[in-house]
Amino acid sequence: MTMTSGPLSAATLELLFPGTEAADHERILHAVEAVDAVCPSGNAVWEWSPDHAAFPGTDAPGVPEILLKEIPLYDADSEWLGLEFDVEWTEDGELKVCVAVGVACWCEVNHGTHYGDSLNVPVGGSTSLAEAFEAAAAKLTTWLGGSRDPEWWRNLAGLPSRVAGMSGGE
Repeated sequence: MTMTSGPLSAATLELLFPGTEAADHERILHAVEAVDAVCPSGNAVWEWSPDHAAFPGTDAPGVPEILLKEIPLYDADSEWLGLEFDVEWTEDGELKVCVAVGVACWCEVNHGTHYGDSLNVPVGGSTSLAEAFEAAAAKLTTWLGGSRDPEWWRNLAGLPSRVAGMSGGE
């Protein structure tokens, strides 16, 4: 998969999301600007893949992401917290816009990352791509205004704490 990165304003939205109207592109860029404005360290980097603009079919392995933004919030001493924003295809060939809070796993079996909170907005029917972007951006900016403590997010999701994981034989 070929991914390009940079500010989303550098992407050609007509190629990434064929069939969407220019007014929707403006709304998408406005939602992206709102996210970028509150990101730590002015992180305005997004990744996109024009190769995934068309649904690759059900035989394609993995999740075909069209657009991705990762926002690291904490990373020290084997502990991390980050936010993700992506636009991807579902198995049924529908688009969805997703945002999620990812935290380090401290389970007995290391799962890597747990997603403590998330929002998945299917595109279609009465929900346009622009509306899905706006809902996801609003949720993400709310999270960015909240706690930067991974343990707080694990507690909120009912996940094992780092302290409990460390006492289990690390």
